[in-house]
Amino acid sequence: MSNTRQESEISSRDDNVTIERSLAEKMGHTQEPDADGLSEENKKSITGLKRLIVVGACTMATFLLMLDISIVATYLTLDGTDRLTFSHSVLSSRCLVASIINFPQRLVPRKRNSSETLAQGYQITYVAFIGIFELGSLLSGVAGSSNMLIIARAIAGIGASGLMNGGLTIIRFSVPMEKTASYLGAMISTAQLGILLGPLIGGALTEYASWRWCFYINLPLGAIVVLALYFIRIPDHRLPSDIKPKLLPILQSFDLVGFAIFAGTAIMLLLAVEWGGNKYTWNNATIIGLFCGSASALGVFLVWEHRKGMKALLPLDILKQRIVWTSCLHMFFICANMMTTSYYMAVYFQAVRDKSPTMSGVYLLPSVLSQMALGIIAGILVTRLGYYFPWAIGSGALATIGTGLLTTLTPTTSVVKWVFFQIIAGAGRGMGIQM
Repeated sequence: MSNTRQESEISSRDDNVTIERSLAEKMGHTQEPDADGLSEENKKSITGLKRLIVVGACTMATFLLMLDISIVATYLTLDGTDRLTFSHSVLSSRCLVASIINFPQRLVPRKRNSSETLAQGYQITYVAFIGIFELGSLLSGVAGSSNMLIIARAIAGIGASGLMNGGLTIIRFSVPMEKTASYLGAMISTAQLGILLGPLIGGALTEYASWRWCFYINLPLGAIVVLALYFIRIPDHRLPSDIKPKLLPILQSFDLVGFAIFAGTAIMLLLAVEWGGNKYTWNNATIIGLFCGSASALGVFLVWEHRKGMKALLPLDILKQRIVWTSCLHMFFICANMMTTSYYMAVYFQAVRDKSPTMSGVYLLPSVLSQMALGIIAGILVTRLGYYFPWAIGSGALATIGTGLLTTLTPTTSVVKWVFFQIIAGAGRGMGIQM
């Protein structure tokens, strides 16, 4: 058993190295160490206070993204059934736009010409996405009608689509390769707390100020991020031949047809699960048609991606790699667990335990603190020991057990139990969120 496990870990690490090396060679990113044992990439990394400012700014931006997703959780349950239905529709519209637009940016390993050319303005592009997100937040706060709020949330979703992947890119270019895992682990673990702290902050703002401050809160924090990045120059890792960008080759390198097909697939699927059992019955022709249309569009998407090869939106040769598709599934389930738990516990404390929105958020602290602690610890240990496989397996097990225990909560469940259950679930998510 021990030998089998060790062989599995070695195989997984070899797969990871092979994929990274293959992509690096395709994109022209291979770096050889010099006589001092340092690669040119590491020499370009920023140090000291500047590094801390950059990492802190990217973490805050990602935190805003996560906070924006969950801050309306207590607001939904505070204002009754009518407001719940309206707000949930708005939230769903925002998540729909954000997820569809964000999807290709996070997962596409573009070819060298496009990726390197786009890398020239990644800092400016990142700030631009923050600006769009801030604009959407401002419009959401001043919205005077449901239609305006939906449009404003869609604008915020477009901006939010660049916050996570943009922050990861900037940190990757700002720190040495061997320290990337530690910094990314700390960033993601801290930023993910936005999902869990959202109900606390949203409840306090809604109860003591106004629901509009759930959106206004993004404005000063986003301004701090922009100012922090404005005065610090991120190292440029491009090759000299890629300094001068050309717009037409960039546009031609995008798989816009694949993106359009995928967008249709996602929209039909999300509308089906949103309307099913709510606006329509599950056996309604509209819901059945949406599911069938989504499945058909998915088939067309896969055929198109196969035809495009490595120029596709999602190169199938890369997705076939075990470490790639398992990592995607792992992250999907961890994030899904985090989202559902955040909303579930907010409803439990307010509707079942009759607590205020503010206290509901306070009661989520066991989950918040355990996730933050285990996320940082796991990131440090993975960097030092080089083994990520046990953490990934352990996180899935703990998160599953903890979430299962949370489903046993009743109106009379003791404090010790719901605190302990949250700690287990939070520790599981923290261990695996950056794996």
